[in-house]
Amino acid sequence: MAQPKDRLKDLPPIFHWRDLVDGGSTPGAARVTVSRWVKQERVEPIGGMSGLYRNVTLELNSPLWAEVFRRYLPNAIVAGRAALQHAGWLCGDADTVDLVVPLKMRPPQLDGVEYRHRTRAWLQQIALSDHQLYGFSVLAPEYALADLLVTDAAWVSTAQLQIPEQISLSDIRDLAGALAPLYSRAQTHIVSPRRDGERM
Repeated sequence: MAQPKDRLKDLPPIFHWRDLVDGGSTPGAARVTVSRWVKQERVEPIGGMSGLYRNVTLELNSPLWAEVFRRYLPNAIVAGRAALQHAGWLCGDADTVDLVVPLKMRPPQLDGVEYRHRTRAWLQQIALSDHQLYGFSVLAPEYALADLLVTDAAWVSTAQLQIPEQISLSDIRDLAGALAPLYSRAQTHIVSPRRDGERM
């Protein structure tokens, strides 16, 4: 069996302490080994008490959060403003990325990532874009906007949206109304988005 100092070389940039158990260590030995690496500043914990660590001896070739979620949340869906920007419905770059995850999931907290916990019924009703972003599926823009209408209507009312002319705003509002009962709690403040120059 490799010595603890050598085991780190075999781990990916982002790993869970249980990966050492999968490699043959006992849970107790794995925790002691990781604790030693933290003290040596060879790894750093991420996501609070999630059990995830960054191997600082390796270069990350992608954003930290993307590396984590591709590995531990492969079914997460990009939503919110990032989904709208990806579709060309919103200008600028999002300072955070919204990821849709199942309602009861408690993924690790990382800077730059916000979660949109959704029910199974909601997940069964939505549609995805034909493209991916950061290696994840992306919510179709009409569903991303409908989701924001239900959950963040105040933001939508001031956003500079560039919705394609062939898209009916009333249809998106109707879609938001259809999705509203599928959330974990009542969120019924729904407004119509505006096109540039259009009053709310």
